[in-house]
Amino acid sequence: MTPRGRILPDWQPATTPAHRPVTGRTVELIPLDANAHTADLRDALRDEGLWTYMGYGPFGSAKAFDEWVRWACSQEATLFWAVCPRSADGTTPAATTPAATTPAATTPSRAAGVAAVLRVDEAHGRAEVGHICLGPAL
Repeated sequence: MTPRGRILPDWQPATTPAHRPVTGRTVELIPLDANAHTADLRDALRDEGLWTYMGYGPFGSAKAFDEWVRWACSQEATLFWAVCPRSADGTTPAATTPAATTPAATTPSRAAGVAAVLRVDEAHGRAEVGHICLGPAL
């Protein structure tokens, strides 16, 4: 068989991504925490149309949604993150509390969506990104 593409002689197996905050240009990914993110997500993801192509949802009640968030947080092989928009200039997260009491640079923004990394195969350097549900703020 003739190989396709470039040979990668220095390739090494990958490791499972660390489940810690990741700051990007327009969003911050924060490990999903039921206590910190459920209320924000319940509000951000309330449009039933957002769930059209998901394997679950929309949820018939706040209790059912809250149970789903707790389930997502309990998964060990699937790493869920809250997707939080950053400020317009992309330098600091948008604050959810008054700036007078908490500096915006240390205050995470409101969760406006979820995403996850799953089906990690370290030996083959593969991971799937899924469970993506983004509210209108994103």
